[in-house]
Amino acid sequence: MSYALYPKVFEDYIKSMNTEGSFRYVGSDVFFHGMKEGEVSDIKIAEGKELTVKLIEIKAPDVEGFREVLFEVNGNRSNIKVLDKDAGVAVAGQSVVFAGKTTHTRWAQIPGKNSEGIVADKDEVKEGDPIAIIEAMKMESNILATANGIIDKIYVEEGKEVKANELIVKIS
Repeated sequence: MSYALYPKVFEDYIKSMNTEGSFRYVGSDVFFHGMKEGEVSDIKIAEGKELTVKLIEIKAPDVEGFREVLFEVNGNRSNIKVLDKDAGVAVAGQSVVFAGKTTHTRWAQIPGKNSEGIVADKDEVKEGDPIAIIEAMKMESNILATANGIIDKIYVEEGKEVKANELIVKIS
């Protein structure tokens, strides 16, 4: 039934289930807010199966934007390296997200897909000109230039997913 009504949404759901797994047993507090250092959480992974997870430490990002995460699962200590997409570090193949905003850059106001890149590098734009279109939940939002200038750099390729506040272009 879901596929008949919303085929793209259903296909995206199945794709995420196959790549990320199911989060249906994770408590909403952990799912929405994550864990803090020193916090212990019992995470149900299946009916009758629970893991006790303790977050020990999250280290500062390295030069490539990866953080080492130290944790225990049922008393067994382990660590992994995780890419921190919000670290503000430009990594090949990754987009750039910054907290500060200037008048000569454009950010995505909403998360979605950069469905249409209207401008190219070195294009001249005027304030208010459309530079990209972000698609989210079957709706499109125009991203408009905030100043007159030349497109200096495009950070998000056409067809790629973007997060809210993700840098789209730099105008000089």
